[in-house]
Amino acid sequence: MRSSVCVNPKSFRFTLPGHKADRFFEGSLIIIQSTTLTDDPLTPFAKYLSARDHQFPLQAELWLKEDSTVPTCSWFLTLLQKHFPVMLVATPFVLVEPQP
Repeated sequence: MRSSVCVNPKSFRFTLPGHKADRFFEGSLIIIQSTTLTDDPLTPFAKYLSARDHQFPLQAELWLKEDSTVPTCSWFLTLLQKHFPVMLVATPFVLVEPQP
């Protein structure tokens, strides 16, 4: 949820909602640290957050597509594979391997 986001100059964090594999339905705390490298994740996340808040100020969900729908797991996996082709992306049901 958008309300779970905390951004500071050195990192950002948010909580993913609980799911059926989460025995206590506590969700997963995600913490991403800023880096001094050119691919620092803080800048694009801050830009996304600003655009998201401007376009959809009343939506509670953190992750939204341009049409205001919540992306699916497969949508995220496809995007991850596109940007990180050498990375194996696994879920409890799917293993996406790099394509040549």
